[in-house]
Amino acid sequence: MIKKTLMALLLLTFSQSVEAQFWKKIKNKIEKKASEKVDKILFPKVEGKKDSEDKKEKRTKAVIIKNETLDLWTNYDFVPGENVLFYDTFKDDEYGAFPKRWDINLGSAEIARVNGEKVFLLNGNSSVYPLLTNFDFTKRTSIELDIYCGEKFWKRGISNKYSIKLWDKADKYDTYKKSFKASKLREIEIRKNGDVLKVSMGDFGRGIALKDVKNKIGWHHLVIVSNGKDLFQLYFDELKILNLPKLGTFPTGVTIQVDEFGNQKNNSMAIKAIKIAQGGNSLYKQIITNGNFSTNGILFNTGKSKLKPESSGVLKSIANLLLDNPGWKFEIVGHTDNVGEKKDNLILSQNRAKSVQKVLIKLGIQASRLTTLGRGESEPLNTNSTTEERANNRRVVFKLKK
Repeated sequence: MIKKTLMALLLLTFSQSVEAQFWKKIKNKIEKKASEKVDKILFPKVEGKKDSEDKKEKRTKAVIIKNETLDLWTNYDFVPGENVLFYDTFKDDEYGAFPKRWDINLGSAEIARVNGEKVFLLNGNSSVYPLLTNFDFTKRTSIELDIYCGEKFWKRGISNKYSIKLWDKADKYDTYKKSFKASKLREIEIRKNGDVLKVSMGDFGRGIALKDVKNKIGWHHLVIVSNGKDLFQLYFDELKILNLPKLGTFPTGVTIQVDEFGNQKNNSMAIKAIKIAQGGNSLYKQIITNGNFSTNGILFNTGKSKLKPESSGVLKSIANLLLDNPGWKFEIVGHTDNVGEKKDNLILSQNRAKSVQKVLIKLGIQASRLTTLGRGESEPLNTNSTTEERANNRRVVFKLKK
């Protein structure tokens, strides 16, 4: 009898244990499914099927995505000035000639073709500068350059380098030989350093070695931002290299110098485009004050609606602004210059506005908060008579809707 009782108790205990484990497994599965469902709602996949509009909007920093519309630069937060003062792609210059809107301090340079593209080729040891007028460096100024780093630039044992000097013809290096620190504070060097690329401010080597772009022959995007004697930022492609709170001295111009050694048969260094702009202060203040934000920093290929990765900084800033202000809605308005047919420009501006909308939706903004409109060339800011005026007219405007 005692044996039977003990056996019954053991069976009951075992049964309860098995049952407890069974229900624990069921509970874990339910919790896992619930967690997965929550994750799908809060953090939907950015590739694959389109997310439905009723999914909850993420209240976090805008995510970085890769899709058919734009490959975003992960660390890029640069927002250019909205007023373009100098813009040159050398489109109107003749091959073999020196570009019309530039001058030279030393060496030789000319318009040439590199890898099928029209460029300003700097031969050997050359120093050139754009012809700027009425330029005020006390305001926030951004300088963007597309530079070519060719095979010789990366060659081991040869000190080929770019120098971007923040002074002009009337303020040459000779003036600063008496003050080494003053001159070096305003010089950016881009050069091969062993097996890596080094980008630095001339302030006694302050800079960074870029291992990720090792031996990357081709075009690179360089950005310099200065706010008088204060803020100074330097970007190389998507990386922010320097972020100085105090520059300590005013820039007075822009001079580009190439130090190149060896024969000149293999193209090493060139410039494809340069844009100098001013403005670009707080987006929030601009929208609160003006009810809109206008930018020419959202870039597209010529005649296309495909966004360039250099647009990442502006797009992420707009997305974060909307995430921080959930009651805001924007109308995205595309504008073009007057090059081409009016009807084509109207369609182009509409498609560009839609491309911007698609990226912002992928960055976590509900589609119901974004509408689009294309104005083509119908609302110019100027006469479209210069490259700078046309660059200012190629813009995207974000209008705050009540």
